[in-house]
Amino acid sequence: MKQSYWDKKYSASVGGGSLALDGDGDYVTVNGIDIQDEFTVEATFFLESYDEGLYSGVISRIDSSMDGWGLAIVGKNYGEGNFDLYYGLNSVVTEEKMNLNEWHTVTMTASKWIETVDNGDDTTTDVPHGKFELFVDGVMVDYTPDSMDWSNNNVIPIRIGGMYHSLYLNGYMHGKIQDVRIYNRVLTEQEIESNYEGNVVRDGLVGEWLMNGNAIDTSGLNNNGTLHGDAYFVEGQSPRPMTNQDKEVFALRSMGFDGTLNDMRRAFYQKRTGISSLGDAIAANKNTEE
Repeated sequence: MKQSYWDKKYSASVGGGSLALDGDGDYVTVNGIDIQDEFTVEATFFLESYDEGLYSGVISRIDSSMDGWGLAIVGKNYGEGNFDLYYGLNSVVTEEKMNLNEWHTVTMTASKWIETVDNGDDTTTDVPHGKFELFVDGVMVDYTPDSMDWSNNNVIPIRIGGMYHSLYLNGYMHGKIQDVRIYNRVLTEQEIESNYEGNVVRDGLVGEWLMNGNAIDTSGLNNNGTLHGDAYFVEGQSPRPMTNQDKEVFALRSMGFDGTLNDMRRAFYQKRTGISSLGDAIAANKNTEE
């Protein structure tokens, strides 16, 4: 069921920087990402303009024979701003749009399977199925029919901020992007929401590029990115809703405390109770019992 995500309240921030792309040949490539019949990709980005042509690529893996997949934003020739989910020669354009000059986290899951159909004559036919699901800011907004079939070629590099399609040529993103992740499995809706809130799931993570001053892979697999064109890094943080921990930090700092969350908790407890150590706490408890 589709839901609206535009009423999210942004109060905290995530990340310490992002990659700036000018929409004219800027992108990042990553080799070595091994995914099979299911995966999840996500990125937090800020779109500054729609492409003058067909689309702006966000993250993709499509080869010269047009096999592969991609997540893009429709350009001015096709209505401006709708999300476009590519699979080979085909694509599904969603009803939802990516607004300009707003930070949003976009997640796409992909799965595929084989259905064995009985032909009624002692023979069977294997029917391929595939499906994409699209989430914006932790909320599912659209999905493709499960009758589609997508392919993936692990030899082809992943592109971040761009997409090459031999039929439609290149499409580049104009804006900023950070916190790009790829998983070798389909994340659950709860996990996708958790990632959006800043509690990042690590299980199945095969690539993570925070774009905080570099394109180093922080997943632990060392699939570092290579910059192309005039892409460069900038400081700045994207907004996200406050988690309970964010709210606690904000409240403690507003009362004049500083440091790590645990340090602030201890200082607050000491100020409220006058107890500063475990020995004092035991003594206080003993005096209470007496």
